[in-house]
Amino acid sequence: MQEKWIGVSERLKEFLAQHSISMRKMSALVEELSDTKVSAASLSLLSRKQMNNGSVWGDDLLFAVSHAMQRYEEDAARPLETKNLKMITTICEECIGKKSMHVVIGESGFGKTTAFREYLRRNKEAVAITADPTMKLRSMLQAICEAVDIDYRMRATPHKIVLDLIERAPDQIIIDDAHRLTSMCFETLRKIHDASEKTSIIILGQSCLINKLTVSSNKEENLTQLVSRIGLFVELQAPDDAEIRGIINKMGIAKRDVQDAIVKNCRVLGHKNLHRVERLVNAIKEMAETNNTPLNEVPDFWADEARKDML
Repeated sequence: MQEKWIGVSERLKEFLAQHSISMRKMSALVEELSDTKVSAASLSLLSRKQMNNGSVWGDDLLFAVSHAMQRYEEDAARPLETKNLKMITTICEECIGKKSMHVVIGESGFGKTTAFREYLRRNKEAVAITADPTMKLRSMLQAICEAVDIDYRMRATPHKIVLDLIERAPDQIIIDDAHRLTSMCFETLRKIHDASEKTSIIILGQSCLINKLTVSSNKEENLTQLVSRIGLFVELQAPDDAEIRGIINKMGIAKRDVQDAIVKNCRVLGHKNLHRVERLVNAIKEMAETNNTPLNEVPDFWADEARKDML
């Protein structure tokens, strides 16, 4: 019993320091997430490995504190429900229901990848691959085979591999960074979609994907058939200021003037960019650690300083 409450005590001390949470806020979290009331004073005693009025802490309270810490970290790890995340989730769910092919485009830093990863976490029947700059037909087929848990045979022809994929196709295939794919890759995805009676396909990419699909449709590597299969074509919008502040807050910076400074400095090539937001927040955290400054006391001009070192 003694080892148990001491373990929770050490975990609580680390948790409070890591997330910059006060004893009063922790008390509220325990009540909110575990439906158990415990005072800030009691939590302070527990974090310092002191007894509860001379007695060992009870199992119910230790469980409530541990459960609250676990729930808080799980919630913190989940992405903010932005409008783009909600839209992508809705589109993916609609696509899998109709067995159709949908295309979603948006600039880098609009939250596409984060959204589809969260969708995959919630929907185990979908599989996903991310295209890289060197991905050709065989490497795409290999990636899909591995995601579907099909043995990829190097000596098999692409035609035979496609037939295997059609036979064991999943309910949904999601392709991220699809603007990097070749025309042959797109045509093969169309063939899998057409031949399978159950597979829906989501194609995610940057805005340049529009040119690849339309320009290629006027050349020898004709993608007109694929374009004609697209049931829904959606272009995402940049995150708004309120969403960016919510993400910054979720990353541990609640000071409003600092949030405003990050919002002001987070544009890349004219668009608000969530990758830049993450870099700025991490840079400010490093500066706070270096200067031994609590996050609730950092000055707003640090965002300007961090921005100077970025393109």
